[in-house]
Amino acid sequence: LLNRFMAPIKHLLLPQAASPSQLSVAEINRDLAIMGEVQARTIYTFAMAESHIVPPPQFFEKCLNELSLPYTHRHLQELSKSALAAILESPSFGGAITNPSIVATASLFAGRTATANSTGFVDTISVEDGKIVGHNSAAVGIRNSLVREFTPSAYAHQPVLVISQSFQAVAPAIHALKSLDCGKLYTVGFLIPPASPLAEYNHHCRSLDFSSSGAPFAVVSALEAGQTQLLIPLIRLISGRGTLRGPKRMFLNIGNKLDRKMLSQSGILASGWVVNTVEDVAAWTAVDMMKHLVGQSIPCDFVRMAGNRGFF
Repeated sequence: LLNRFMAPIKHLLLPQAASPSQLSVAEINRDLAIMGEVQARTIYTFAMAESHIVPPPQFFEKCLNELSLPYTHRHLQELSKSALAAILESPSFGGAITNPSIVATASLFAGRTATANSTGFVDTISVEDGKIVGHNSAAVGIRNSLVREFTPSAYAHQPVLVISQSFQAVAPAIHALKSLDCGKLYTVGFLIPPASPLAEYNHHCRSLDFSSSGAPFAVVSALEAGQTQLLIPLIRLISGRGTLRGPKRMFLNIGNKLDRKMLSQSGILASGWVVNTVEDVAAWTAVDMMKHLVGQSIPCDFVRMAGNRGFF
């Protein structure tokens, strides 16, 4: 008899047990599958382009194996829209992760979460009550990363700066920032499409003059590795502009693994900035993806540990 309400359990993705002689999460999943409570499904990873914000396919395959879920993992490098539609209609379809994200079209998804509707993109696809639902887990991951060091109220009415070469790369970040009730949102390197629900927040920077609203409290960068040197004069400029309510500012990197030399040259740490890396965002994003795919929580600490072991 499985007592899922009172029985202490251990999580095989964590190194220590919760208490002696308890069931593990994997044992519960295995027995539920034997009793027919968990149906065999296929979990897909699509495309998986070079991106540090989403862990690679082998990470999700490992999680499925460790949890002893009756799911089969399948990775597809290339996928047409018609092929995707056919997969979504398959009776064995259990969910998918797509990287880069895809447009949240109504023809593909019976339901879309607030993050998918706001950003216009889907990176996680789940099956809920027989319906195909699109999510944007990156938006959730970025928000969780932003509030790890600061309370949500710290961002309220504060100006922020977002730097990228494309809107799609930072749409989740813009949604996350606006959900924290940030102030004026400056953009550099891209424009928010007029049809996007986020378009009303666009203030494209033609010059780095923040005199009207004050220096940005947070800077989000989606620049590639070869472009991070462009951030050095910008960080120095912002760091030299007055003070905010507190001594710290937030720098969130979602484009590449940060170069330690760039951090040193920019003086970002010495100036009191809090730096959140793409690895931190990827960990929180993976947690939300697994929650939608299999309905189980993966500890963020495990995801970070997996990242240190080279999973992403």
